[in-house]
Amino acid sequence: IESALNPINVSKAGAVGLWQFMYPTGMDYGLNKRQSIWVDERRDPIKSTRAGLRYLRDLYAEFNDWHLVICAYNWGWGNVRRALKQVNIDKPTYWDIRTKKNIGMPLETRNYVPLFIALVKVLSNPAEYGIDIVNIDYEPEFKYDIIELQQATNLEAVAKALGVGLQELRNLNTELIYDITPPDRKYYRLRVPEGTGKIFAANFEKLSEEERKVYLTHSVQKGEDVVSVAKKYDVAIDELLVLNNFNQKSIALNASSQIKIPVGGKTYSQSALILSKDGLVTKTEPKDENANYHVVQPNETVYAVAEKYSISAVDLRNWNNIAIDEDILNAGQTLIVTGKEADNSNTNTATSLAETSTSAESSEKAKIANTNNAANNRVAKTATEKEKLITYTVKKNDNLSKVADKHNISVEELKKINNLKSDRLQIGKVLKVGKAAEKKNPKVSENGNKRSKDENRPGKINVYVVKKGDTIYSIAKSFDVSMKQLENLNMDIDLNYIQIGQKIKIR
Repeated sequence: IESALNPINVSKAGAVGLWQFMYPTGMDYGLNKRQSIWVDERRDPIKSTRAGLRYLRDLYAEFNDWHLVICAYNWGWGNVRRALKQVNIDKPTYWDIRTKKNIGMPLETRNYVPLFIALVKVLSNPAEYGIDIVNIDYEPEFKYDIIELQQATNLEAVAKALGVGLQELRNLNTELIYDITPPDRKYYRLRVPEGTGKIFAANFEKLSEEERKVYLTHSVQKGEDVVSVAKKYDVAIDELLVLNNFNQKSIALNASSQIKIPVGGKTYSQSALILSKDGLVTKTEPKDENANYHVVQPNETVYAVAEKYSISAVDLRNWNNIAIDEDILNAGQTLIVTGKEADNSNTNTATSLAETSTSAESSEKAKIANTNNAANNRVAKTATEKEKLITYTVKKNDNLSKVADKHNISVEELKKINNLKSDRLQIGKVLKVGKAAEKKNPKVSENGNKRSKDENRPGKINVYVVKKGDTIYSIAKSFDVSMKQLENLNMDIDLNYIQIGQKIKIR
């Protein structure tokens, strides 16, 4: 009724495939558990049919009425459950909730079950409805061989080796989003026309290296540039430039132009180039390749560098004399990122001072050094005290209610601790949103029972649904949490491969 048996059909709401699965529901029934930008198992006729039948089985186990089951498949499990509670009669049916005005069943669902019943009647007795099933032009039976590919392979090359059309391969492998087998898997079982599997290996070896070369063709959309396309396909910027003979000085692309996308090479994060305010620049390496130092990359923040080296932001500020209100760092700046090197740096400074001073100067400089040390101790103490406060920097589209909800406090409390007279927030303003929780024994709760990992961390657990363009780092930064916190809360998920529609727990 919805997909017209088109395995790559997409509804306005984003439901996909023969069985029109939304992404989260598909995951609940085993589709796309192994997330990938290259594959959507909702488009596979066999996998999605098995998932669809399991879903129908579970719906029937609850409603015990096929009309309600078909209704719930279209409208949603929860909506039908709530609608049944609103009908004040014993054992209500689909027709009872369909005619109830205050329930608000969508027009599509009101028509969905009658259409389904009509189709079943026609197909059960086609002659009665004037349908000649003998002369129907049927689609070919879904028969195939399977070949196992050990690396990403271009479907065009496979088709040439088999002597079949590219569209024939696409029709057999509708879960593939591009004309290529997924490069993020060690092997892939590709369906090929029945009877051709045995000739593939020998014929594929005869193809030239150019014919077997693996790359995609991308049609540039308005607003896209080299960096955004590289992010979309998770390929290195420098490899994208080389394959297309692009100039490093410009990242602009012409809309509607065709560019090649390298496959099976380096990922976006491994690129030798990085985008800065001056355009694409080559990544710099740490000073003398010394692990005690870090060379700041464009747009890096104190928080990002501290997280990278598993140190506190306060230590990083103290070791490098960075002001407490300074967040964005200067590209090319060399930072000390270990306590050992910070201690060595302080010792070397003191030794140098002693060796180059006269006795009279030494006395005076010693006084200055003592004064500076006292001042530094006060700064360190102040920074430590500030670390106990949890702060939040106002972003675009923030309001008092949104910030308060995010940090589990009331709007009144937020205004009080920040002495806010107005409800309007200024972008970039740093707000106090609470104090860090006092450390307790992480293994034992107050009643002596063992705590779970989630209980050890304060705050309410929320669920975030991944959107287009999200990365795990951007999500962590958006919610002002560390990558480690996200990993601890989502141990059942590989956060290196998040997918649009995936649910992530956030505290």
